[in-house]
Amino acid sequence: VSDENGVIRHYLAVCEDITQRRQQQEKILHQAHFDSLTQLPNRFLALDRLSQCIMEAQRNNDSVSVLFLDLDDFKKVNDKFGHLFGDDVLKVIAKKLNENLRSIDLTGRWGGEEFILILPDTNAKQAQEIIDRIRKNIANIPFSPSSTSKKFNVTVSFGISESNLADVSLHDILAKADQALYSAKTKGRNQVVVHLE
Repeated sequence: VSDENGVIRHYLAVCEDITQRRQQQEKILHQAHFDSLTQLPNRFLALDRLSQCIMEAQRNNDSVSVLFLDLDDFKKVNDKFGHLFGDDVLKVIAKKLNENLRSIDLTGRWGGEEFILILPDTNAKQAQEIIDRIRKNIANIPFSPSSTSKKFNVTVSFGISESNLADVSLHDILAKADQALYSAKTKGRNQVVVHLE
């Protein structure tokens, strides 16, 4: 603030606490990229990460494996025990998936009871070893709904797409994984099908 001679006599400052605004922005960003139930990356973030993995693998002449997995007969779990219990099952499965992966891998919730695993620098044989660990760990979880004293186990079917990525596209590798998962589901419960490019 200047006086009548133009000499600065005072300063005025306006301060605003933007903590709440920043928290809201971070929450919106998190909701846009992560599944609200499992806190795993959602389809949008998984696709972005896969696109980056494909470009990096093509530069380094590496392979990448994409896995779709689907909980077998999960509709029956929801129908028999309710969606709240089904949600609890999904959260436990999501946690178990992450426990069996490396830090460079990504687990995402693709939708419903379907998940995607992105395994950089991994061929189908290495992916199979990871799947074996996941299946073993999931099979050993005794789920027990509060409405009954009975316990049951969940099984998972896997579809794997593995490519050396010479000229594969994002769409191609996802389509192959989806086809492999469909084949696994049609063969029955607890199956693994590999589609090699």
